[in-house]
Amino acid sequence: FVQPTQLLVIGKKASEHLEKVMAVYKFFYDDKNAAQMYEDGLYVPIRNEAVKAATKKPALKNFAEFANVPEKFVMLPMPDTLIQIEGLAYRDAIVKYLSGQSGEDAKAVLDDADKRYNAALSKVDKSKLEVYKLPSGMAVEKGK
Repeated sequence: FVQPTQLLVIGKKASEHLEKVMAVYKFFYDDKNAAQMYEDGLYVPIRNEAVKAATKKPALKNFAEFANVPEKFVMLPMPDTLIQIEGLAYRDAIVKYLSGQSGEDAKAVLDDADKRYNAALSKVDKSKLEVYKLPSGMAVEKGK
């Protein structure tokens, strides 16, 4: 999945031409553009509306089936800047485990990270976490 503007970089000089910068952003964010790129098999749009706006099936064989992910949605990245974790960040704990430095099993490493992150999240103002809630009708399924 890709949002086309993730591919754009804007330099400081662009602030002198905000109208032109916004015109470029509007072009790349437009569902018509995303639909065309989907039709050409260039990427799977994040917004389902862009897929629905397509006027023809993607050119690449089986791309429409591959791109059929009806329950996708956009969420903000991890709220790392909102929380103060005690101990290792989950990324570091996983790297330490994978490199054989933790001396623990995967379940213990992940359970410990889960406990520490939940403790940190419990201290954050709940209103700041509202933007991280799943959209209505979506649910997390626990793997087996």
